Amino acid sequence: MLRAMFSVSASCLLAALCLIQPCEDHETELKAAAIKAVRDKLAKTLEGQEFLRAIPRDDLDQEFIHFQVPPAARVGQRVRPIRFFEVVPTGYFLRDETIESQAVQVDSYDSWLIAIDSSSLQVFPLRGFENPIEGFNRLMRQVEVRNVNERVVEMASTCLQVTKGDDYVRSIVPDEMWLQVVAISDFRVRLPKRKSLSSYAVWWAQIPRQLRKSLTPPSYKQSAKGFEVSYFHYQEGRITKQIMAVSESGFCSDPVIAILYPLS
Repeated sequence: MLRAMFSVSASCLLAALCLIQPCEDHETELKAAAIKAVRDKLAKTLEGQEFLRAIPRDDLDQEFIHFQVPPAARVGQRVRPIRFFEVVPTGYFLRDETIESQAVQVDSYDSWLIAIDSSSLQVFPLRGFENPIEGFNRLMRQVEVRNVNERVVEMASTCLQVTKGDDYVRSIVPDEMWLQVVAISDFRVRLPKRKSLSSYAVWWAQIPRQLRKSLTPPSYKQSAKGFEVSYFHYQEGRITKQIMAVSESGFCSDPVIAILYPLS
């Protein structure tokens, strides 16, 4: 129910922007700002803007409206409209239904995430840029986050999503079954087909049973500077426990990582 209300709020914000100038023109302006941020980062390796496109991330737009609205949401609540765009290389430039030119891979990342203040056009570089956690904390200074103490784990999850990516968040393991799901998928993609299943079976059998049973969903506790969020994570055969600091204003730090398996 609340999510539906936030969705309506997002639509209302966009409608309000359209009263100032046509929505299509404003959307084009926002996309151009997102693409420029990536082009500036890749100034020496990227030949032309035609090889990039900006894709709106409405899910993240609504998430940041959600953070600015108190649990008992009221009509008339002022929020700062933040827009998110995924910038991806197209690999080609079309003109009159003809491929006019092609591009090569320009960076180790295949996409970049940008947040933009819809009112001021201020840009916040996130995933794919050199210091995404700094971009996230600059963004948090622009918005007034409500009731962080009631949304600590959610705030940490969103921070990880916009700084490390959707795949990273999907690899947070709350229990033994989800560890199996993400590990099998990883071994299947990462190793040749003839070796993936047997390699996974060996890997799984060597994990201490106590460790598998100790996996729990993300949780938090209070600290001297706010909160500490802890969670278990899987990546390429490695299981870690990670702790992220979250301040009462919603600022986050890079997680501190402890390797649980393998130990050598």
